[in-house]
Amino acid sequence: LIAAAGNDGRAFISYPAAYDAYCIAVGATRYDEKRAYYSNYGKSLDLVAPGGDLRVDQNKDGYGDGVLQQTFKQGQPQNFGYYFYQGTSMACPHVSGVAALLIYKKGVIGPDNIRNILQTTAEDKGLSGWDKYYGWGIVDAYKALLN
Repeated sequence: LIAAAGNDGRAFISYPAAYDAYCIAVGATRYDEKRAYYSNYGKSLDLVAPGGDLRVDQNKDGYGDGVLQQTFKQGQPQNFGYYFYQGTSMACPHVSGVAALLIYKKGVIGPDNIRNILQTTAEDKGLSGWDKYYGWGIVDAYKALLN
C-alpha cells in the first residue's frame, strides 16, 4: 500500500501510512523540491513526491503551484473539470505510478522488492540517506526503471 503521510505539518505520520511493515508513507514537496509546509514528517516517512503548494507560483505560470487534477469541485459534482490541489494525497499517485511501472515494465513482484527499489533510487534530499523530512528522498521514475 502507498499512503499519504498527512497534511498537518507535524512530526506524526497519519494512519494507515504509519503502518511501517505494510505501507509506503509519502510526504509532499513543492515545485522547488523542498518539503511542503503542510507535509507531515517523522520516523515512518518513506518517500516524498510532488504535492504542490498553492500559496506560491514558483514556476511563474500564473497559477498557484498545485497538482492539476481532473475532478469536480468539493460539494459540486456537476462542476467537473481540471483544478489545482495540494497535499500528500496529490503526492501518492506519483509513487503509485512508479510502482505500477515497476510491476508492468520490469516484472518486479512483491511489496518489499518494490519498496526497496523506490527507496534506493529516490533522489536524496535533506540529510544524506534517510531523514525525517524527506524519508529516502523524492521518488525518481527514471532511476527506478533503470534498476
